[in-house]
Amino acid sequence: MFDAENRKLSRSLVVLNVLCFVVGFVYVSTFVIYTAQACISTETYSQSDSPLNIIATVMFMFLGFVFFAVGIGMNYSLRNYFPDLYKNYRCLLWSATFLLTIPLFVRAIRDFAY
Repeated sequence: MFDAENRKLSRSLVVLNVLCFVVGFVYVSTFVIYTAQACISTETYSQSDSPLNIIATVMFMFLGFVFFAVGIGMNYSLRNYFPDLYKNYRCLLWSATFLLTIPLFVRAIRDFAY
């Protein structure tokens, strides 16, 4: 029984590690490509059209969505597996989820607007 569960968890761990590697690789490579494009290019951009501004907008929006999704997933997991803890700290958990993601979205909107 424990061997089957251990194999299942090991497969899940491998899938999560590969997924995190792919997401990290795309994140870093996109940043490097846009940074190199901005440094090498001889074109003059307005501030809102520059590659660095575009990548900053995309990255902050991506991080905002990731933090928001992880926060919601964590809150639902706490509700299912630790109902007493969730009942005591429900307001604080949801407040933290929203208040930690709002600045990322505000920064993305600010970068997009300027």
